[in-house]
Amino acid sequence: MASSLRPLLAQSTRQLPLRSISRATLGQPRRWKSATTLAAPDALDPKLTSLDLSALSVTPTTTPKTLTPNQELVFGRTFTDHMLSIEWTTQAGWHPPRITPYQNLSLDPATCVFHYAFECFEGMKAYKDKTGAVRLFRPDKNMARMNRSSARIALPTFDSEAMIRLIAQFVKMEERHIPSQRGYSLYIRPTMIGTQRTLGVGPPGSALFYVIASPVGPYYPTGFKAISLEATTYAVRAWPGGVGNAKLGANYAPCIVPQMQAAARGLHQNLWLFEDLDPVTGEKLDYLTEVGTMNLFVAIKGKDGTKELLTAPLDGTILEGVTRDSVLTLARERLVPQGWQVNERRCTMQEVAAAAAEGRLMEVFGAGTAAVVSPIRAISWRDEMIPCGLPENEEAGPIARQMKDWIEGIQYGDEEHPWSVRVGEDPDIKLAAIALKSFTSNITSNYTIAAQPVSTSGPWKIFDAKRKTTGKAASVFVFDKKSLEPSGASLGGRSSAASLKRVHEEVLERLKKEASALARLRHPSVLELQEPVEETRQGGLIFATEAVTASLASLLHEKDDQERSGGVGGRSSRFVVEEADGTRRRRELEIDELEIQKGLLQLGKGLEFLHESAGLVHANLTPEAVLVNAKGDWKISGLAFAGPHETSTAATSLTAISLNEVLNLDPRLPKSVQLNLDYTSPDFVLDNSLTAAADIFSLGLIIIALYNSPHASPLSTNGSLSAYKRLFASSSSVPTQGNNFLVPSSHPLPPKLAAELLPRLITRRPAQRMSAKEFQEASYFDNILVSTIRFLDALPAKTPNEKAQFLRGLPRIMPQFPKTVLEKKVLPALLEETKDRELLAPIMSNVFAMIKGMPTGKRAFTDQVVPKLKEVFITSKPSGDRDTSREAGLMILLENMKVAAENCSGKEFREGILPIIHLALESPTHALVDAALCTLPAVLLVLDFSTIKNDLFPVIANVFAKTSSLNIKIRGLEAFYTLIGGSASTGDSVNDGDDINGFSTTSKKSSSTSASAAILDKYTIQEKIVPLLKGIKTKEPGVMMASLRVFRQMGEIVDSDFLAMDVLPTLWSMSLGPLLNLAQFQEFMALIKSIGSRIEREQVKKLHEMGSGSTSSTIGASATSSRQNGSLSSGLNGMEGEADFETLVSGRTASAGQNGDLMNDWSAQARPAASTTRSQSSQEQPMFSWQSASTPQPQPQYNSMSTLHAAGQPSSRAITPDQTLSSFTALAPSTTQYSRPLQPASHTMAMPMRPTQQQQSSLSSPPVASGGGAGIDWSAATQQRAFPPPLQPQSSFGAASRPTANGGSGAFSSFTLSPPPTSPQAVGSFGAPPSRQVQNNISGAMGGVQQPQQSQQQGQRSGLDKYESLL
Repeated sequence: MASSLRPLLAQSTRQLPLRSISRATLGQPRRWKSATTLAAPDALDPKLTSLDLSALSVTPTTTPKTLTPNQELVFGRTFTDHMLSIEWTTQAGWHPPRITPYQNLSLDPATCVFHYAFECFEGMKAYKDKTGAVRLFRPDKNMARMNRSSARIALPTFDSEAMIRLIAQFVKMEERHIPSQRGYSLYIRPTMIGTQRTLGVGPPGSALFYVIASPVGPYYPTGFKAISLEATTYAVRAWPGGVGNAKLGANYAPCIVPQMQAAARGLHQNLWLFEDLDPVTGEKLDYLTEVGTMNLFVAIKGKDGTKELLTAPLDGTILEGVTRDSVLTLARERLVPQGWQVNERRCTMQEVAAAAAEGRLMEVFGAGTAAVVSPIRAISWRDEMIPCGLPENEEAGPIARQMKDWIEGIQYGDEEHPWSVRVGEDPDIKLAAIALKSFTSNITSNYTIAAQPVSTSGPWKIFDAKRKTTGKAASVFVFDKKSLEPSGASLGGRSSAASLKRVHEEVLERLKKEASALARLRHPSVLELQEPVEETRQGGLIFATEAVTASLASLLHEKDDQERSGGVGGRSSRFVVEEADGTRRRRELEIDELEIQKGLLQLGKGLEFLHESAGLVHANLTPEAVLVNAKGDWKISGLAFAGPHETSTAATSLTAISLNEVLNLDPRLPKSVQLNLDYTSPDFVLDNSLTAAADIFSLGLIIIALYNSPHASPLSTNGSLSAYKRLFASSSSVPTQGNNFLVPSSHPLPPKLAAELLPRLITRRPAQRMSAKEFQEASYFDNILVSTIRFLDALPAKTPNEKAQFLRGLPRIMPQFPKTVLEKKVLPALLEETKDRELLAPIMSNVFAMIKGMPTGKRAFTDQVVPKLKEVFITSKPSGDRDTSREAGLMILLENMKVAAENCSGKEFREGILPIIHLALESPTHALVDAALCTLPAVLLVLDFSTIKNDLFPVIANVFAKTSSLNIKIRGLEAFYTLIGGSASTGDSVNDGDDINGFSTTSKKSSSTSASAAILDKYTIQEKIVPLLKGIKTKEPGVMMASLRVFRQMGEIVDSDFLAMDVLPTLWSMSLGPLLNLAQFQEFMALIKSIGSRIEREQVKKLHEMGSGSTSSTIGASATSSRQNGSLSSGLNGMEGEADFETLVSGRTASAGQNGDLMNDWSAQARPAASTTRSQSSQEQPMFSWQSASTPQPQPQYNSMSTLHAAGQPSSRAITPDQTLSSFTALAPSTTQYSRPLQPASHTMAMPMRPTQQQQSSLSSPPVASGGGAGIDWSAATQQRAFPPPLQPQSSFGAASRPTANGGSGAFSSFTLSPPPTSPQAVGSFGAPPSRQVQNNISGAMGGVQQPQQSQQQGQRSGLDKYESLL
């Protein structure tokens, strides 16, 4: 069946009209991503997405299948014993999961999946490593993508982590089906289908999620086999705004026929190309998308020698492949250090072909789950095979081989990597993300917790989290009791199980004390606790706090790594987080001088609170105890050893620590849970004194660590109390001002810090140290930036006048601030003050100034600014009176709309900013409406077509229709002009690049570009915008000229018949406005002529096509007799080519501008001159050699042949062709019924030439010339015929021919409508070039060609009768 189907498919495909697809906007993937945000309204409802793992039921099979030998495995043919299935309904959400024997599904014939393709799936694999353990490869990526796919087609979503655990349990049951041999695996197919029994189109009310599995062998059993591709443009895999980024079954079936087509031509797969216009040049280019069902990678060498690995960006048409992400991540980690560039960018087939021709194309390969990588040898493109860089004797390039080795090494456990998830004996997956689930508590139930920790603080691992109910960011601190278990080497022989258990319990109590202290000590400089500490089922501890970025210790380690690698850019940061949309970013954690000063001030405030208000000493102040929150503030934590100091009088429930116990470190415990002697004060060790000043000494050591190299304390004791005492026995080993505090000279300390501050912190005697309050007043902090930060901290307490002065002066010092301080400190402080409406405008000005100056402006704008804008302008709408302060702030936002659009995704802009624009458009304040309309060019760049058409355009149209302001009316017209594709650089002149006949290439290119850039569709333009323009009542020139601009752009987009019936009458009405001056009127007339020319060209072309079809039967019927008698009938009646008619008839080379003859201009512009130039005399009239001279007779007004005369040439001349007339092209200037040239006739003809049937129905047969030889009866053209006015034909070339008073001819461009002339004028123009077809049936014996002299006479007409043919 398949073999018999392929020829049929090939034939049918060739017969289809194949058209390229072009996007509405050029080079802007911004709208393509909007599809990824589409989801059913309840797709994320927790009630409908949660899974109850405890309700899992397992029914083992009673008839296990016989295992298929590895060598007999065929992909997707053999299945395992069981399947996992979970039903879902809108009433109950996800039902209890079931693992049952593999079985058929029972579905009603009306099930919606069969009719409307409610189906999505995933492909993933399980592997056995060399130890026999089962591993999954990045299952979190598969489940996240499946959630996106299901949400896109209104299917339910689910808890990804819970689903991974269920799949892990299922895989564990099917472990015997997983081959142990390298290269083999278990292919896992999670699938979801809509199961509602209905033929109605709507979101399914029920669904089924099921998982089946199939053991598979290696994709290349005998090694790599490079494939060849067919570059496919006649079919498109995905398109902007579609579902190419979702893994739907509906995306795969349409690709089968093109693949069969490629196979029939000897090629393995399709390379899907997307034809689009270059955003700069407007050239049509073929952009690479995917290959078959895989992502495509290209390794290319730049002309400067730079090596680049590239793939198409995730613009909405590309599937976000798991292997694709793996290749990109590994390449960035391991190839970039080797000098490679790794980019996600658009690449064209033209670029690949050029690189191949120049020897710069290194290799091309696909990437997917089945094969990992698939090398490509060649690409068939435009009838040419493009080699892809592989030598003939090799089947894969070095990058493809390396990627396969790297990824398979992770998949099979050769390289321990977080991507490889090991399925343990317990159904839980032994990975941090799933291990965290074992800490069952209220916190794990109420928070969504990240898979991997972002930092550590002593013994605590810190995880990013979000509260499920509010989405508020938080951090979860987790302590695993197993971390206390020492290695065998550290136990020695003295430990007993009982004593070790007692020590562990003491540590747990101390850590509980640390978390509990945070609950009691509430201060802006102390870490804020959100959830109290809880015990987990495995004996660990967990609590939640405000969002934390990292500990200061982690930042210092990061800084050490950067410095060892050659600076900040020397290595990638370990602080990489994944956003909600799946994108990964690096956290900005660089520590500069201002960050240090700001952080130290905050620590000083925290210590002042602890020492004086709480009466406590921290006792273990180290970089591990200092946490940097999401705003960049430094917070005190690590209070496990905190207690009352010896001079405290404050009431507290905390007990003082025993210095003898905590100073003697226990080797059985990790150092992270014990006192850090490297930052301890000598007051504890040498004086056994629990003073508050000990924290000041520790603060001094932290400051030294910030500037030291490496960034550590100058005291290094290795946890030994005796080593600490030895250090302080010698002044040279103690940090002092004399030895530069033991900081290397390569890392100089700030002068004020070294000379004034540190000597009063790092001193042996506690009484000589400054207090925490004095620390904050040190001159080290006396500078404008720190003072600004201090003012910001106290901003709520300042007077309105002080706030206003501060906001006016802030822009002057804003460039001096580090960008991270602006984002995390200054911006949030200003946004908090937006509640004061009087300050709204200056706050908004400062906010946008910061956004423009920050590299991370987009994140800051979407995370901080947009929610505040919604709160200010949407949520809290003013009641009653006009709020001028609020309007002033809104005006600032509108003026900065371009900044807002550049820093928002389409979804964020639509939900956050667009309602504010609607608010401004509907405002009674004309200035706001005007400013809102001016934002349109920026707004269109970020919104998708549906939003523009359905949400934005109706509001603009309503404003335009109701406004009484001329300025708003003009702004509305400018908005319409932009919406239909106009811009400041186009559409200002109708004559640019156009010639008199409208054949200019420039004109066509401009028209095409404008049309393709239109935002609104043709229907909306014709049915919505034009009626609005027709309804304009004012004749004010400004409004009229703005309307003209809209019509001018519209003339390049809408249909010609619509232009004729709806646009031209409106233009005529506007052009006669009494307030227009001469120049403005002439602009209207120029547009009317231009539109008329377009209407004429398209109508002539349509009639030409209709005429060619209607004459085909006549041509065919007379072909045989015409050829037998040497007749010209076949040649003249069969003219469908593009003959150079003027050169043939006149016998001279056409040149523009002779006597105003438009024929010369058409000939020179539209067609090249004839290849043979003949000598000619202006005093001779050419005659055909077979024609007898005839007396000129009157020419009928409507005969198109009247345009072919040589005006002003009374004499004749003889023309001798270089060869026989068979070398001339056919005589066919047009094919309409009234303009077809009169046919030659001969007394020797078996059948005289006659008009077509269409002509015979309207005209009587012309007389046949008699005489020797064949001849053209020119006299027939002079017979005047009267037609009823409705049937009066127009010249097929667009304008009536009228003689001037002196016998010459005047010229107007096509479709000239001018005021009534004082004298008749002759108009002649070709509306479309004649077709080109070589005349094959002209007798070789024909001699010269003569052109008879012709005169034109005009019938006596007056008034409007002269324009009957035009009207």
